[in-house]
Amino acid sequence: MSFSRPLWLLLLLFLPLVLWAGWPRRVAGRRRRTVALAIRSALLLALTLALSGFAWKRPADRLDTVFVVDWSDSLPDEAKGDEVAYVQRALAEMHPDDRAAVVVFGREALVERALSTEETFGAITSLPLTNGSDLEEALRLALALLPPENARRIVALTDGAYTGADPLPIATLIRSSGIDLRFVCYPFGEVADPQECRTPAGGLPDAAVTAVHLPDLTHRGETLKMEVTIQAGGTVTGTLEVHAQDGTLLYRQPYTARPGRDTLTIPLLAEGESGLHTFRVEFIPSTGDFYPQNNNLEAATRLLGEPRLLVVAPPEGEDLRPFSEETRPDEAAALVAALQNAALEVERVLPQGLPFSLEVLSAYAAVILVDVPAAQLTPRQMSALQRYVRDLGGGLIAVGGPTSFGMGGYFRTPLEEALPVEMQIKDERRRPRLALGYVIDHSGSMMETSGGPTKLQLAQEAAIRSVTMLMPGDQVGVVAFDDKASWVVPMQTLEDPAAIQAAIARIGGGGGTDIYAGLLAMSKVLPKTEAQVRHIILLTDGGADPTGIPELVQRMYKEQGVTLTAIGVGADATPALQRWAELGGGRYHFVRDPATLPAIFTTETALVSRSYLVEETFTPLQTAASPLIPAGGLPPLYGYVATEAKQTAQVVLQSPKEDPILAVWRYGLGKALAFTSDATGRWGRDWLRWEGYAPFWETAARAVLGRVQSEQLRTEVRMEGENARLVVLLP
Repeated sequence: MSFSRPLWLLLLLFLPLVLWAGWPRRVAGRRRRTVALAIRSALLLALTLALSGFAWKRPADRLDTVFVVDWSDSLPDEAKGDEVAYVQRALAEMHPDDRAAVVVFGREALVERALSTEETFGAITSLPLTNGSDLEEALRLALALLPPENARRIVALTDGAYTGADPLPIATLIRSSGIDLRFVCYPFGEVADPQECRTPAGGLPDAAVTAVHLPDLTHRGETLKMEVTIQAGGTVTGTLEVHAQDGTLLYRQPYTARPGRDTLTIPLLAEGESGLHTFRVEFIPSTGDFYPQNNNLEAATRLLGEPRLLVVAPPEGEDLRPFSEETRPDEAAALVAALQNAALEVERVLPQGLPFSLEVLSAYAAVILVDVPAAQLTPRQMSALQRYVRDLGGGLIAVGGPTSFGMGGYFRTPLEEALPVEMQIKDERRRPRLALGYVIDHSGSMMETSGGPTKLQLAQEAAIRSVTMLMPGDQVGVVAFDDKASWVVPMQTLEDPAAIQAAIARIGGGGGTDIYAGLLAMSKVLPKTEAQVRHIILLTDGGADPTGIPELVQRMYKEQGVTLTAIGVGADATPALQRWAELGGGRYHFVRDPATLPAIFTTETALVSRSYLVEETFTPLQTAASPLIPAGGLPPLYGYVATEAKQTAQVVLQSPKEDPILAVWRYGLGKALAFTSDATGRWGRDWLRWEGYAPFWETAARAVLGRVQSEQLRTEVRMEGENARLVVLLP
C-alpha cells in the first residue's frame, strides 16, 4: 500500500464530523438516515483515497526478464558462445509462468526474441552492425520491452567496451524504476556497472586503445590530426606512442588512462611518398595492465602530393587608369615565389584564364585572386568559383589592391557571397555626402543583344546595383536620353531605394543619340545640390554630335566641382568620351563586354565615395588567436580596401579603424579568406622584406585547402581483443 500525495489524507479528519452531524437521533426513519450516512462516509473515504494517490500493490507472481547480449566485434567468438549458453541455462531454469526476451546489440540494438514463456533458445539470428557497441541503446530497448505490471529484470551480457553513449544514466533510471539490473561481464562475471567490466575483482585494471580516426586523404606538408580513443576500467599510467609504417617513432608522450573513455588529438606532419600510409598507436603501461593485447591499433590514410594552387592575377604593365596613373606592377610575383619555395605546386593564369568549369576547378585545392577586378571576370566565371567553394569544398583567397573588393566591383556578385567580408561600408561617418547623377543612353542600339540581356538591361542592372551602395542622406537622379532627354528619377534624397530602382527598371528603348541633351539636363540640377561630392556617370554605346559637350563638362568641373565618368559600350562608342572624362576630372571606361557593366558601376560608386581606399601607415592589430599569425609581431602596412566583416566570419587582423585586414570563414563545404591589403610593394613593401612573409602565405594557403569529394569520407579502425575492422564512414 502506498500514497503518492499523502497530504490529501488530512480530509479524513472530517470523517468523524460527518458521522456526528449525520447520526440519526430520532427513531422514525433511522434506518434510511443510517444508510445515507454510510454512503456519504464511503464517498468521502473514496474521494480522499483517490486524491492521495492510493495504490495497493500485490506481490507479482510473474517475472519478466530481458537478456541484453553484446554481439560486437570486441568479443571473441568464444565469448559469444558463452553468452548464448548463459541465456539457454537461464531459460531452462525459468518458472513456467515467467517470460523472457532477448535483445542483441552491436552498433545498433535489435529484438532477437519478444517476451515469451518458451524455455528453449537457439542461435542468434539477428544481424546488428558489429563495428560498435551501443550498450546504452540496448538498455533503452530492453526497458521498452518490459510491461509495468510484473516483476522485471534486465541482464546485460557484455565486455563493457561500449562505443555509444554512456550507459550509466539509463542504468540509473532503470534501477530507480524498481527493475533488477545486472551486468554479467566477460571474462570477469557479474558486476554492478559496465565500468567494472574492465576491472576484475582483485585484479589489474584494463586499458585499451579502442579507436583511431584519420582523414581518408591528406596532402603532403599538412598537419594531420589523429584522434585516438582510450577506454579504461581504472587508472593505468604509461606512455603513448605513434609509429610510422617503417617503425619510425613519430610521437611519444607520458599518458595516464583513467576510468572511462578519453579521446585525444595527436598532430602529425604528413610527409613521405604519395600513397597509403599506416600508423600504429600503442599504449605502453608502466603500472600493469590486465589485457595488454588490446593496447595497440593501426590506422591508415592516403597521402597525396602537394596541393595544386591556381593564382589568378592581372598582367604586369596593365593600364590602371582610372584607379591610378601608374601601370600595374606584378601583383603576384612575390606571392607565387613564396608558395613555390614552400614546395607547393602553383599555376598562374590571367583573369580570362580562370576556368568556368567545375570539373576543371576541382583539380585545384585552392584558388587565389590577387587584386582582380570583377570587370575582368565573366558572371559565369564568378558563379563557378562560388560553387567550387560552396559545393565542392574548394579553398578561396582574395588578396587586395586598388582594383579589388569594393574598389574592384565585387559588390552583389558571387565573389562577395563567397568571401567573409561585405563590400559596402555602412558607417555614414566614414564618407562625405554624395550626389550621384546617372545619364543613361536608351537609344535603339542599346536594345541590341548577343543572346543574353540587352545592353540597356545590363545598364539598368548596373545602375540599380550602384544605387544599393548609396547611403541614406545621399542624393540621386537619373536622366535617360535618346534624341532628347527625360528625367526618370528627379534628383532627390535617397529615402526609398526600391522606388528609385523600380523607376530605373522601367526605362524602355528609344530612338537616336543626343548626349549633350542628357548632360545639359543633369547640369541644371546636380550643381545645385549641397552634397560634398557631386558626380555624373555617363553611359552610351554610340557616337553623337560633340558640339558643346567639352565646354559643358569642363565648366561643371572647374566652376561647380562636378566630376564626370564616361563609359563607352562597344566599338561604336565615340572616342571623344575619354577626352570628356579628362576634362570633367573623372575616369573613362571602355567596355567590350556589357556583362561587366554592373561591376564598373559599383566600382565607380566606391571611388567617388572616397572612403573605400584607405592609404595610411598602420600596424595590423591581432583580434583572434590563429596559426596564421606568427609570434614576434607584424610589419606595418601602408593601405587597404575598406570592407565590413560578415557576421559569422573570424577577423584575425584589423586596422585601427576596426576594418578587417585578414578574415576567414567556412562557406558551404569550403573555406574562404580575405586579405584586404596587398602582396606587393605598394602597401606591403615592409612585408616583402619580412622573414615571415613566405611562412605567412604558406600557412594562409594551407588554411583554406580544399578537399576532393572522396576526402569527405572517414575511415575508422577498431580493434578490441583479437578482432579488427576497417569501416568507411559517410558524412
